Amino acid sequence: MKNYTQQTDYRFMNGATDLADCPAGLSATSAGGFGSRGRSISARGSLRILLEGKRSLPFILFLLLVMIGSCYSPMAGAKAQPKATDKSLSMAPRNMQFSRITQRQGLSQGAINGIAQDHNGYIWLGTQEGLNRYDGYEMVVYEHRRDQAASLSHDWVWSVYVDSAGTVWAGTDGGGLNRYDPETESFVHFRHDPQDQGSLSNDRVRVIFQDSRGDYWVGTDGGGLNRFDSKSGKFSHFRHDGENPESLPSDTVLAVFEDSKGKLWIGTDNGLARMGHAQKKFAVYRHDSADAGSLSNNQVRSIYEDRRGRFWVGTYEGGLNLFNPQTSSFQRFQHDPLDPRSLSHDRVRDIFQDREGTLWVATDKGLNEWRPEKGGFVHYRHDPTHPSSISDDRLTRIFQDQGDVLWVGTFNGLNKWNYVSDAFDYLRVEQGSSSELSGNIITVLQEGMNDIIWIGVYGGGLNRIDLASGETKHFNHSADDEESLSDDRVMALLVDHDQSVWVGTRNGGLNHMDRKTGRFTRYQHDPKDANSLSSNSITSILRDNQGTLWVGTYGGGLNRFDQNDKSFRTYRNDQENASTLSSDRITAIYQDRSNGLWIGTEEPVEQCGIEHDGKRRRFALDCDHGWRPQSLDAFRS
Repeated sequence: MKNYTQQTDYRFMNGATDLADCPAGLSATSAGGFGSRGRSISARGSLRILLEGKRSLPFILFLLLVMIGSCYSPMAGAKAQPKATDKSLSMAPRNMQFSRITQRQGLSQGAINGIAQDHNGYIWLGTQEGLNRYDGYEMVVYEHRRDQAASLSHDWVWSVYVDSAGTVWAGTDGGGLNRYDPETESFVHFRHDPQDQGSLSNDRVRVIFQDSRGDYWVGTDGGGLNRFDSKSGKFSHFRHDGENPESLPSDTVLAVFEDSKGKLWIGTDNGLARMGHAQKKFAVYRHDSADAGSLSNNQVRSIYEDRRGRFWVGTYEGGLNLFNPQTSSFQRFQHDPLDPRSLSHDRVRDIFQDREGTLWVATDKGLNEWRPEKGGFVHYRHDPTHPSSISDDRLTRIFQDQGDVLWVGTFNGLNKWNYVSDAFDYLRVEQGSSSELSGNIITVLQEGMNDIIWIGVYGGGLNRIDLASGETKHFNHSADDEESLSDDRVMALLVDHDQSVWVGTRNGGLNHMDRKTGRFTRYQHDPKDANSLSSNSITSILRDNQGTLWVGTYGGGLNRFDQNDKSFRTYRNDQENASTLSSDRITAIYQDRSNGLWIGTEEPVEQCGIEHDGKRRRFALDCDHGWRPQSLDAFRS
């Protein structure tokens, strides 16, 4: 994966007719590395408007412009996390737009068995074909190699764990326990040795856990539970004894958890066990078909205590259980096909509470969000028609990183979701509906007064959205109406001080809309009139602090509009005059605090440098990035 520099593409003006010419559509992507919050945001197909809380309109516009600028590339995700809204308390689902990480991004294999983050911010992923380390951009895969004794001991990784010191551990299916050495990028192996009573009891390691006292616990498939002494390197074993009802209920250990009181809980394929303080006896909880308050199923895959002290137990075929320690009974949450608020599936693989307090449950039919105020679950399922839905319904792990990104492992790749996305709603195009946008390709936005947003749509004309009422009005070109918009391919907008709107189009020139009548006055290039607009391809419009209207064109240079006689003065490039514009292809106009006018152009620059003659300065930008740089001119009339 590569880093890209953000760049605006004006190929619309140079023969491109639609977004098929733009490599990634109109998109902005966040790659979450080292704990940053990453997610993909695309303007193709939808326009997202921030509605959460009481955000200001300038902030709304800023986020929209970040998302939909013409062909953007990866940039860091936002850090702020929105507060819960009234929407989160209802049964309406969140706007969860997942970005997916699959084998196309370098993942060694699709089934995610374990997720952890080390102290350096790396995300570690256990798969059926190796251990993966992800920095948000690149994937490093550690595999077993027969010719390298210190390589990963086995490719099938069941569990990944980062201890309090930041050490990465990996449990494998047949290769025992691995401890990663970052200095040598190699592994120390702990294997079962039948001749050594202090060795690991079994090489099939399903779970690794470090308790508050610093002790390591290793659950195996067939060898019971192990306590590891890191100083001596020896293991003590806790096994099932059919003659002892207070022994571990099974030698297949699938989960280990320490509660807030320091008690250790062990999930097995034959019930739930709580270890006594003497570490020799276990209190066992099993399913009893005659007792509705017993554990719903004996195959315990996950154990979790939330911040309110509620103790949750996930089972493989019996759904979710809430344990009451006072009565030693369980309340069951199971799938009910007649209740859409019930758990989506009774096969629960993981339980996790995020930093906002939301409890998430991973099942074989999608992700479940517990809404305690409503007494039910909201479901998030894979949708093959929606590329931002979760990649697969069979979930394996849920994890939240240091930057608050929620990671969800499935049998078909990794998913990540940024909480910022919950603050966005969508305006989608629906054919035949006058209340929706006129097209999907959003080129420009401007803020008006009284919660009015003006949106330029390439091929869809001008849209006016009233955020208060939610109503949308369209203004389009009509061949039979000379006072209609001259071209539906809108490229530039300006809401003037009187709330009238100036509209720049791809090939229809400049339009001025009267705010009262909604009618347009057109200003177009006339080759017979030297005082007309220099080009009909408009890229930018600015009203400066002195009240002058400036219009940038693609190929016609810069225009200054005379409001009195409705004429234009043109500023063009002259190759014989270094104090003229560097190019006639204008890409941006900006006025600084000292009233200097800055003009962005699309002039190829051979070398970096600064030129000035006292009135005008020219800058060459980004000479070493490999892409065609743009010039920036400082201009004073």
